[in-house]
Amino acid sequence: MSQLSDLDENIKNLVGKIDRYFKWTADSAWKRMFTLIAFGGLILFAQAIYLNHLITEMDKDSIQYAEENRLLESEIRYGLAIDWLDTCLKNASLKSENSIWYCQYAIEHYRNTTETNNEHKEKLIKNIAYEAMLIDLKNNKRRIEADRLRLKYKSPEYELLTLLVSKTVSTLFIALCILSILGLSFAMYKYRKKHQRDA
Repeated sequence: MSQLSDLDENIKNLVGKIDRYFKWTADSAWKRMFTLIAFGGLILFAQAIYLNHLITEMDKDSIQYAEENRLLESEIRYGLAIDWLDTCLKNASLKSENSIWYCQYAIEHYRNTTETNNEHKEKLIKNIAYEAMLIDLKNNKRRIEADRLRLKYKSPEYELLTLLVSKTVSTLFIALCILSILGLSFAMYKYRKKHQRDA
C-alpha cells in the first residue's frame, strides 16, 4: 500500500512541477516558443543518440560480415582444391591419359588454399600424397564451415536499426514528434487561457 501512496505522491509532485512550468510560460510567447523548440530538440536528440548506439553495434556486425566473407572465399578455394584432387584420384585409378594433367592442377590448387605455405603442406606435395592432401583439405573446410556457423548470428541491434531507418518508421516518428509538439502547444494554450480567466 505504501508503494501506491509513494506513486501517488510522485505523480502529485510531477503535476505540481508541470503546473509551475506552465505558469512560467503563460506570460510570454517567447517562453512558450522556447519550450516547444526544446521539447522537439530533446526528442530528436534522444533519437540521434539511440541511432548512434545502434550504428556502433552495426559496425561490429560489419566486421563480422567481412570475416564471414573471408571464410566463404576460403571455403570456395578449399572446395575447388577438393574437386581437383577427387578428379585426380579418380583418373589416376582409371589410368586415364589426363590424370597427370588433373593431378598437376590438384597440386597447384592445394598449394593455393592458404596464404602461407607450411611444412606439413610442402611435405605432402613433395611426397605426392594425394589422399592425405584430400583429408587435409576436407578437415580445413569443416573447420571453416564451423567458423561460419558461429558467425551467422545477427544482432538484435541490426534488426532494430533496419526497422528504425525504414521510411515507414521514420515517417511515423516525424508524425509523432509533430503531434507531441502540437499537443504540448495545445496544453500550454489551454493553460494560458485558463490562467487568464482565473486572473
